[in-house]
Formats: sequence, C-alpha cells, structure tokens
Amino acid sequence: MDWLLVLKILLGIIEFPLVYYLIIPFVLAASLWTIKHFKEEEFITGFSGKLYDFAVVATAHQQGLFIEPLVDSLKKQSYKNFVLYVICDDVKEDFSHLEGEFVKIIYPNPPLHAKTKSIGLAIDSFVRKHDNIIVLDADNLMHPRYLEVMNYYFNKGYKCVQGRIKAKNLNTSAARMDAANEIYYSFIDKYSRGKVGLSSAMWGLGFAIDLEVFKKINFDHYFSGFDKKLQSLCKLCHHI
Repeated sequence: MDWLLVLKILLGIIEFPLVYYLIIPFVLAASLWTIKHFKEEEFITGFSGKLYDFAVVATAHQQGLFIEPLVDSLKKQSYKNFVLYVICDDVKEDFSHLEGEFVKIIYPNPPLHAKTKSIGLAIDSFVRKHDNIIVLDADNLMHPRYLEVMNYYFNKGYKCVQGRIKAKNLNTSAARMDAANEIYYSFIDKYSRGKVGLSSAMWGLGFAIDLEVFKKINFDHYFSGFDKKLQSLCKLCHHI
C-alpha cells in the first residue's frame, strides 16, 4: 500500500472543510457588499399591512432565574399584538405575580421534561386564536423592535422567519469565544443567505413561524434535533 498516497488523501479530507469555512465568509461578504452597493436599503416598519397576532412561547426547565428579565423585555416591545406563554416545566419558583393580559404562566403537572411537549402544552393553552408562534428559551431577551420586524416580514409573505441571536455577556474568555462562534455562524448560515436570496438556517429558538405550518410538523419520531427537524420540513415548501 502506498502510505504516502493515503496520507495525501487524509490531508485533503481534513483541508477541505478548513478551506471551505475560511473562504466562504469572504465570498459572502463580497456578495453582500455588491448587493448593498447597487440596491437601496429599505426601511423596516412593522405597522403597515396586517397586524399579525403572535403567540410567544418561552420554555423554562427546572430553573426560572431569567424568567423575569424575559417578561420585562416583552413588555418593552414596540409591537403589542401578542401573548407570552411561559412554560415552567419542573420549576419550583412561583412566578404567578408576573401574569397579566399579555403574560400567561403555566406549570405542567406532571412535569414534561421535553421542549416539544412544553410547546404543545402552550398551544393547547392559547387564550385566543394566534396567527404565528415564536419559540424562545427562558434565558432569552428580545430586542424592543423584534415583534415589529417579524410582522414586517410576515407581511412580505414569509411563513417562517429566523431571528438573529446575539450574546448578552462578554465578561469572560469563554463568553467571548461563544459570542464569536455565534457571530460567525449567524453570518454564514442566516444573515448572508437571506441577503442573497437563499433560505436561512434555523436554530431552535428566536424564530417565528406560521402557526398552521408549525402544527403540521410531527416531532414524535425524528433522529435529529428540534431545530433540524423544523428546518428540514419548512424548507420543503417555504422560504425561510
């Protein structure tokens, strides 16, 4: 056996993904610069057209440390046509004082210990008919114009919109490394794809989707993660 040939093949296999992930960002950045140079930037406002009704579902599991900041970020939204459903799955703290017209706190009994089941419980607990559903983790915070911008894109005909995820804290080396990773993959898999007319990748949080489309997805039997199942089925018939 020619071990030198085998070594070259192995090196080629290793080098390909390294080169791919180093070159692609520059190619995409050049493409985006060209698009921005020749295309006038549009101003986004979510208060024209239909005012979609959003169900915001936040799933907390066994700890509720960040539930109050999440609720506070929802109260600061410029767009008010929504209801927040917080699923406190096996959470011991009492957050009933946060309930109001736009906030519903739900404690599953018995505990569910599954994100998809928590989302299903939230849907079964809707207080009114919603157009779209937004899925968050309990430690997420929402930009004040998040819902307004989502409404804008649904008025443009989108059935699924993936939001941008940005790190809140940069006070440690690990946090900064994680933030850099988020920036890289957000640019590669979401932002740049959308700007060049392709579907964005989906993550398991921070997205909004047409409620009827979401209900068609069967999460009972799948081998990949929640976000990949959602993405694979959405891309079959809808632009993300």
